[in-house]
Amino acid sequence: MGPAAAPLSGGGGWFFLGAKASQLRRLAALPGLAGIDALEGPNLARGLEERFAAQPAALWVDLLVAAGAGAQALASAQALMTDPWTVTHGLSLTREDRDGSRITTVGPPARLSATPVVPGAPASPPGADATDVLTELGLAGRLDQLVAEGALALE
Repeated sequence: MGPAAAPLSGGGGWFFLGAKASQLRRLAALPGLAGIDALEGPNLARGLEERFAAQPAALWVDLLVAAGAGAQALASAQALMTDPWTVTHGLSLTREDRDGSRITTVGPPARLSATPVVPGAPASPPGADATDVLTELGLAGRLDQLVAEGALALE
């Protein structure tokens, strides 16, 4: 028995389940999972799917985790960006953009034990750096011409 995503038609949503075959007896003791320890292969997958469909994902995740299995409800990217754990750990950042608006982006995912995590600047809107780039190239006076010719697009 390995990792699997379980569809939950009755309870809605999906969740990830990671458990070892050696855990089947413990899982079979959970309400609604009696007898799964006697199943194997496709029959086990089908049996779990049918039983999981009878209850909400949150209930199964709580029961499975309490029984020592790895279980996690799947969430949309939008939901993850506002999840308190994600925000607290800097994996979702809301900050001020150049124009003063608030923007939420993915925070730096790489974490090294002796290196502080420092997020980079938010991406600039298209064309926001055109003047600086043209100045650097010695073409500062040609911005209007390049926009008129369609060589540059500004927001």
